[in-house]
Amino acid sequence: LEVGSSANSGTTSESLSVASGLQNGGTIALAPNGLIDLGATSTLTNEPGGLLAFGIGGPPSSPSAFGRIAGGSLVLGGSADARFVGGFTPTPGSEYFVSNGKTTGTFSTVLDGATADYSHAGEVGLVGGAPAGTTSTALAADLAHTTYGHALQFTATVTSRGPAQAGSRSEERRVGKEC
Repeated sequence: LEVGSSANSGTTSESLSVASGLQNGGTIALAPNGLIDLGATSTLTNEPGGLLAFGIGGPPSSPSAFGRIAGGSLVLGGSADARFVGGFTPTPGSEYFVSNGKTTGTFSTVLDGATADYSHAGEVGLVGGAPAGTTSTALAADLAHTTYGHALQFTATVTSRGPAQAGSRSEERRVGKEC
């Protein structure tokens, strides 16, 4: 998709070639291999309410495995999100250079446990693996209806929160215990 000067207040997931400028106050979600080509002189401004979401579906060594912004000038603000797609989970600490070109400012928020790296001249990186999930266990019993010496029914609920991982599950088991 080719645009001249434009403002985005909704959501777009297209690869874009920007002729003069783009202001993002909505969501731009780039699929793996998605590209915003700013050419030599265009500017993309990510406004305070804007979200730049970069789809990541492979390792950093494969530039076609993640969305990116090339050339021009990028004025940062708003939020960035590294979205792992297709079941891909990167090695913790993997860095994806999602922008190359002149950059000013910083993202106010980086979502899903990632961090932004502004230390490389002319590049913005997103660092981080999938956010760690948490597991909680809750025990419950109806103590109001128990009699000494009889079986007591417990309910244990194990819940995993966070990204789906191989082998993760939520289950409920009932066990009796003599008290």
